[in-house]
This record gives sequence, C-alpha cells and structure tokens, in this order.
Amino acid sequence: MFVRIIQISDLHIKKNKDAILYNANPRKSLELTLEQLLKEKNDFDILLLTGDISDDGSLESYEFVLNLLEKTNKMIYYINGNHDNKNNLISKFSKSIYFRQLDELVINNWLFIGLDSCVEGKDLGFLSNIEIQKCESLIRKYDNSKYNIVLVVHHHLLPVGTPLIDDCPIINSTQLLDIINNNRQIKIVITGHVHNDYSIPINELAKLETGLSSFAQFKKGGSNEVEDIVKGYGYKIFEFTKDFYSTSQVFIKN
Repeated sequence: MFVRIIQISDLHIKKNKDAILYNANPRKSLELTLEQLLKEKNDFDILLLTGDISDDGSLESYEFVLNLLEKTNKMIYYINGNHDNKNNLISKFSKSIYFRQLDELVINNWLFIGLDSCVEGKDLGFLSNIEIQKCESLIRKYDNSKYNIVLVVHHHLLPVGTPLIDDCPIINSTQLLDIINNNRQIKIVITGHVHNDYSIPINELAKLETGLSSFAQFKKGGSNEVEDIVKGYGYKIFEFTKDFYSTSQVFIKN
C-alpha cells in the first residue's frame, strides 16, 4: 500500500503575527506553504512536523499552527525542536483530534519512532538515556524483518557540510549511530534543524533525510547567518511502498 507523508519543518512561528525573521514573516510563509501543498494534484496521508514549530515557545504561536493546519483534515504528527516550549506545545496540540506527538507509529510495515534530542536553552542536540532506551525498546518490540524503521528526531546526527548548522548537531550521536548500524531494519533518520534538504548515506542501508524550512533556508555550505540565507518556503515529500521509499521537494523562492 502506498503512503505519502509531507514533512514541514522549522516553522519558527512567533507570538507577534507581524514578526520578521531572516527578512521573512514565518506566519505568512507557512500560509503560503500550505496553500502550495493544497494546490498539488496528488493527495497526501499525513503531515509530519519535525520541530522548531515555534520560535519563541509561545502559546499563541502554537494556536496559529493548530488553527491553520487543522484545515487539512489530515493527521498531523509532531516532534519538538530546540526553539519549542514542549509544555506549551503539548498543551495546545493535545486539544486537537488531528495532532499527535510522535512516539510510536506503525503504517503498514513501516515503524516510525519519535525521539526528543532537545536540551533546554541549547541549540545543540543530545539524546538522554531515556530516549536511547526508548529507541532500543521499540526496536526490540518490533524485532521482525516485516518492519522497516524510521527514526524521527529534530537534530541531525551527521555533518551536512554546512558550518552554519554543523556546530549544533546531536553531540552524542555515536550512541544512535551504533543502534542504526546494529539494526539493519532501520532505513531512514528524518530530521529538521538544518533548514534545507539533504539526503546523506549513514551506512549501506540507512540514510539521513532532512527537511526544508517553511520560511527560510540555510545555503548549503554556508557559514554566515546573514549572508547565507535563502529566502523561500517549501516541504519534503516522502512516498512509502512496502519496502522502499522515495523523496521529492517543493521549494518556492521569494
């Protein structure tokens, strides 16, 4: 059975509806992202939000996202990013029948595991023992060649070659890499955080797949947070069949 998932990442919505970040209005950009998505001829099954949904962690920012994305009438799974206030995020999104925090999700023969890599007050990522144990426990629970596994986490676990963002990855990624290398059923690690689309091999079976920001991208190879910003919005499309997946991107430069 064919499943299409849309990844929207790094929305950075602020309390102030007129707030500007990287010379763009994140609220307006998200509205344009959704408008573009709903124009597409091909329908989708699920929205996946991979963190930094808010820039300031405000209740108002989450209320805006909830009200806007509920219009899709699709299930929306999310993880938090380093800019999010997790308590506020869950408080708002738990009121919706469409929003679900991603912990464990099975779609056909694909298992999606959501992990929290955020450290309060820090841009970098770190996976606590609790998160590592959760990951290992769920892998054991589905220890069956029937399932392909997707790990979903905000921070990237490998360098993407962009100094602007490579200084704040998962700093203890070795533990996660060991899990991936010891479990051949893990096929994908989906992340946000890097504000651009990358597809990087982790080993011969698994890939790191990162998503576009819904309002501004970090230029690949860039190191300057002023000069190396690409204005534009977009999303990443994942298409899953029984044992394979493919990706494509929609990016609108403005």
